[in-house]
Amino acid sequence: MFLLAGEASGDLHGGALALALRRQSPGIELEGIGGDVMKAAGVRLLHSIDEFAVLGISEVVSRLPFFIRILSELEAYFRRSPPDLVIPIDYPDFNIRLAGRARRAGVPVLYYISPQVWAWRAGRLKTLARVVDRMVVIFPFETAIYEAAGVPVDFVGHPLLDRVRVEKPAAEVRAALGMSKDRKLVALLPGSRHQEIRLLLPELVRAGQRLEAAGAKCVISRAPSVKPEWFEEALNGETVTVWEGSPYDLVAAADLAVVTSGTATLETGLLGTPLIVVYRMSALSWAVGRRLVRMPYIGLVNIAAGKKVAPELLQGEVTGDRIASLARDILANPEELETMRRELRALPQRLGGPGASERTARLALDLIAARRGRR
Repeated sequence: MFLLAGEASGDLHGGALALALRRQSPGIELEGIGGDVMKAAGVRLLHSIDEFAVLGISEVVSRLPFFIRILSELEAYFRRSPPDLVIPIDYPDFNIRLAGRARRAGVPVLYYISPQVWAWRAGRLKTLARVVDRMVVIFPFETAIYEAAGVPVDFVGHPLLDRVRVEKPAAEVRAALGMSKDRKLVALLPGSRHQEIRLLLPELVRAGQRLEAAGAKCVISRAPSVKPEWFEEALNGETVTVWEGSPYDLVAAADLAVVTSGTATLETGLLGTPLIVVYRMSALSWAVGRRLVRMPYIGLVNIAAGKKVAPELLQGEVTGDRIASLARDILANPEELETMRRELRALPQRLGGPGASERTARLALDLIAARRGRR
């Protein structure tokens, strides 16, 4: 079986799926493209996600020769040594094309974690109907979209429900940071991709400096997949407090989090911590993207809730002054904080029960068994 993840969140989901596959089918051979999590779960990697992590349209264009070469290489590999099943995980711009190459080579495709066709580029549904044997979705509202397009689909629940766990109590985290009980703690999460760190971390640092001047304690979480040199480059000599432990522990202990748009906003929401969503990309990518996106929100936490639970600062709004001002207003308003916490507590019910990886593994193995039975 071949699994492909192109970024850190996909590596986490792919690792959990790989473990579930091995539990349900001991001895199964897994290979693919991913990161350290998938490798530790027993996936033999042909390439690392470090080669694939890009952000925005302009960045993708500059890497097109690389992506085209990898697609051709994988199609040739599928023809030489066809796996029983290819499982693309999220990462749609590359993985939809990969699915087409796999089908062209005669290999079935189960796509795990739907491209966000409900947000933009709905025309991809027609392509997916041609290249995917089965779509596995993690938001309940996605099922009707694929059924209407004639794509076989299963809702398995959100894999974050199995992964978001706190190990250290808030008091222990705050003690490790040398904080008094009454001081406000703000967690700053700049993302996991190089471009996110470069574009967002300097503004988060400026916001943190302003908030600390007002009495709060601001701590930046460095995701495990983020290289220390990325931080050093973006910090440019600024002295900040960096948390390198579990980001879940830090976020759960925080009074407020400022989070880069992506999976981390949903993780923060599931932990029940009030948050501000921030997002910035290159000017070209933003100019193109805002003409294509159809959703009223960009943060997954708001999309999952079906309403704006957390405020969003986008593109030019992402400045140290603007972030700090909004954070101060929220922290000074207990009613707003409690309203946000109440809305966040409803998220798990909206996202289905735990066990997404186990259910997806069973679907994958059943698809292989059915295909073998037809031969």
